[in-house]
Amino acid sequence: MDLDREDPGLAADGAGRSALVESAYVHLRVLGETLEIAELAAKAYRTASTLPAALLDELAGRLATDARFRGADGAWGLVEWYLRARPFDEVEFVAFDVETNGGRSGRHRIIELGAVRFRGERELGHFQSMVALDRPVPKFVTELTGIESEMLEGAPPVEAVLGDFAEFSTGAILVAHNLAADLAYLNHEAIWAGLPYFPGEGLDTMELHAALLPEVGQVSLTSALAHFGESEPGAHRALADANSVRKLLGYFLKMAAEKGAATVAEVYELGRDEDGKTPLVRRRRELARWASLNMPALPGVYVFRDRKGNGLYVGKSNSLQRRVRSHFTGGRGYSLKWDGLLEATAYIDHEVAGSDLVALLREDDLIGELRPPYNVQLAWRAAARIVRLGPAEDPVVGCVRRTADDGATYIGPYRSANHARALVAGVRRAFGLPSRRDRFAVKSDLPRQAAAIYLAHGKATALEFLEREAGRDGDEVAVMARRLRRLRLDHRPVPGGLAGARIMAVHHGAEPGEVEFRLIVNAEIQREVGLHLPTRSEVRDVLATFRELRPELPKERNESRENLLLAWIHQRYGNDAIAVLDGEGENGRVFGRVWRRVRALTRN
Repeated sequence: MDLDREDPGLAADGAGRSALVESAYVHLRVLGETLEIAELAAKAYRTASTLPAALLDELAGRLATDARFRGADGAWGLVEWYLRARPFDEVEFVAFDVETNGGRSGRHRIIELGAVRFRGERELGHFQSMVALDRPVPKFVTELTGIESEMLEGAPPVEAVLGDFAEFSTGAILVAHNLAADLAYLNHEAIWAGLPYFPGEGLDTMELHAALLPEVGQVSLTSALAHFGESEPGAHRALADANSVRKLLGYFLKMAAEKGAATVAEVYELGRDEDGKTPLVRRRRELARWASLNMPALPGVYVFRDRKGNGLYVGKSNSLQRRVRSHFTGGRGYSLKWDGLLEATAYIDHEVAGSDLVALLREDDLIGELRPPYNVQLAWRAAARIVRLGPAEDPVVGCVRRTADDGATYIGPYRSANHARALVAGVRRAFGLPSRRDRFAVKSDLPRQAAAIYLAHGKATALEFLEREAGRDGDEVAVMARRLRRLRLDHRPVPGGLAGARIMAVHHGAEPGEVEFRLIVNAEIQREVGLHLPTRSEVRDVLATFRELRPELPKERNESRENLLLAWIHQRYGNDAIAVLDGEGENGRVFGRVWRRVRALTRN
């Protein structure tokens, strides 16, 4: 590739992804203004303390070798800002397109990347590469694109393709039709490969289509080309589509010039429609677009931070992109609640997780660590699906919403609050235990012990216990046994909950093709195993290990973590992500369930 670049100093960085540099990049992107190296370093290192010169020099050195940053007079900004301020006939663009294997949302894998670099009417070079894939190309993708599995044999790995494309696109503005989607594919792969993000502030011909051709209803690449008398190539191939995007941008830049636009920034402004908008509304729109272009559509957690790096709000989602964007695109009533947060936010951090369970637990950790002022739970409360059996000195039985470290025995959650209430009424009748409203003394701890066994293990086990204890107080035991036999309740705790059956949770890992297995007993994660493209024998080994493992009691009870897991387990009851390990005839049945889940996860 022999390219005619105007800025030889904008060299591509061949190093891996640096969390320090990415933090600085995110901060600058959201803040939108240059910063002195001392202030930027404080944000990147997340500290309010004065940093030594050695650390400032380290960060400055990293930024100097990263093609996305530009430093002048001790202040650092982004190259994309510099490019956006220049006349668009002097700027180089890279129109690109990707083809994927059509995986689940957020889990697509790139199988082809094509791009063309140009300035004005002059083409400066093109880029095209197939990408190795560790699984077959789905039939529907082959029918759409013509790309077959055999065509990917011997293709370079994705990290090599991304590195070559980063070098090819350095110093240019990225252009795509639906830029948010194509950029998401690139940056998902960058995350998984441990490489830097690609710059997000490019031009989206889909947005320009909506702004400059509002009379054309559809905004597809085909309809846009047809409007100008052009036809789209028959096959959906990356380089052909990239050339179509280049062609389309040329028409839109001519239309923009007729409207008085001269720079890339002015072209972008044509689609913003900011007349009469308040600064806060404009800020919301900017952050919504930033989230679309820079946040991955993957599970994870995010943190809104102020200029000092303090956490303002912590959230989680199965799609970081969609959730963070929703904070700025909700209805007026919703948005007004967040105006204070919006005004205080300087930048947004995020961490990618493999699954919603990992994101949930990480969110809890961050809330406990940062104590963010905007994390206030409103309106929603869990139903009282947990049965509480008080300690020996006060064996009150009732339904509660949460567990606590108060010496009581907790069992559940049950499938519904009605099930829990029915069990409480049955236990009070059978074992003669008090309620919160009707407290009375119980002469021995035997009724409480029998009730706990019944709730945890069922009627048969409780009757066996009573038979063994008949010598202590034959009359009392006989009365409880007779009442217990009359009970027709068969409600059991949800698997994975307190006194419920053991479960295995099966989820995506953080990397493509990785599957994570978690053994959950009594709302406690006892063991975690991660495997890349696991085989049948490896899955059988994990199952055998989990079955043989003796659960360990936690050294310290974490009420917040326990209740989060109880809520998650109840919500996922019956979901194909959970396999119950205890029960009759479980060996082949459980393996079949787990293996089907593994196959579904590794196909995407």
